[in-house]
Amino acid sequence: LPGVKVLQFSAWEMLQKEMTQADAYNVFYTGTHDNRTLVSWYAAEAETQGSPPNAVQQRRFCRQIMARLYAVDAWWVIFPLQDVLGLDDRSRMNTPSKPEGNWGWRVGMEQLTEETAAWLRELCERHNRLPEA
Repeated sequence: LPGVKVLQFSAWEMLQKEMTQADAYNVFYTGTHDNRTLVSWYAAEAETQGSPPNAVQQRRFCRQIMARLYAVDAWWVIFPLQDVLGLDDRSRMNTPSKPEGNWGWRVGMEQLTEETAAWLRELCERHNRLPEA
């Protein structure tokens, strides 16, 4: 759809919008239900460059990318919960053309931590992305 950008298909263009300011009608996603999680996508990209990241680097990368996208003047910036939680492809929602094993992922209450909620709230506050009261 016009104006919809998915990081895994348009990373360079999307991340450059931070400097040029996005069209206010753009909608940015880190990924969709059909994509790899952000952690797994980053790990695969880094591995092709010969520098596979560790878990701490993966989590840091995901949070940095989400923070940069929230800073962009896009109408909406949407993160799948798997990306907010820094999960890998074991938590993937759907793998296109895979006939079985899709649509079964469920978040566990233990995964919804106060630390993650506080980080996400601070990110929303910093970039004025909280709903109006």
